[in-house]
Amino acid sequence: GNFKFQFGEVGKRDGQLLYPNRVAVVAKTGDIVVTERSPTHQVQIFTKFGQFIRKFGADILQHPRGVTTDNCGRIIVVECKVMRVVIFDMVGNVLNKFSCSRFLEFPNGVVVNDCMEIFISDNRAHCVKVFDYQGNYLRQIGGEGVSNFPIGVGLTASGEICIADNHNNFNLTVFSQAGQLLGALESKVKHAQCFDVALMKDGSIVLASKDYRLYIYRYVKSYV
Repeated sequence: GNFKFQFGEVGKRDGQLLYPNRVAVVAKTGDIVVTERSPTHQVQIFTKFGQFIRKFGADILQHPRGVTTDNCGRIIVVECKVMRVVIFDMVGNVLNKFSCSRFLEFPNGVVVNDCMEIFISDNRAHCVKVFDYQGNYLRQIGGEGVSNFPIGVGLTASGEICIADNHNNFNLTVFSQAGQLLGALESKVKHAQCFDVALMKDGSIVLASKDYRLYIYRYVKSYV
């Protein structure tokens, strides 16, 4: 919990931030990807030390909600309201974009695997919807009564899909990438509204809460 550094300040100029809502990290370089909601609705890239590199997407994005990166450095943004996925390269070129309006209700998190599959958590549909990079709908993971009101989705180091929610308690429901339910984990602590969740390589789960705190859990396989 020791403070390291901060970057960005309020504004619309290069390196300034206005309503940032999601963050992702490029694995190979450590570059930090930040999305901003309206009115700037754009992506900004910073070094791992917080130095501004570039920004893009304001002429394309409308309501960015979730962001992730893949092992090739591509940036995948999912948008709410317009229900769309936009895939950028690291310099801001649009590689593909497609509508998910037939399948999504309120997307709020996104992760990708090495097979170019996009996993999007849907808060109102109580599940994760899976697409390929061309926009083809592939399958659903979870559902009402199993993964209620998810706040995000993550991929463990061993390749399992974890759907996080804070419906009553903080819950983590674990699936195979094919959608088979593997187990469900529940915290004993009740949290205020949770905004986002991240899975770390060491198995830690970092939860961002409305009370301006980060909570760290240890992911332990307690199922068969």
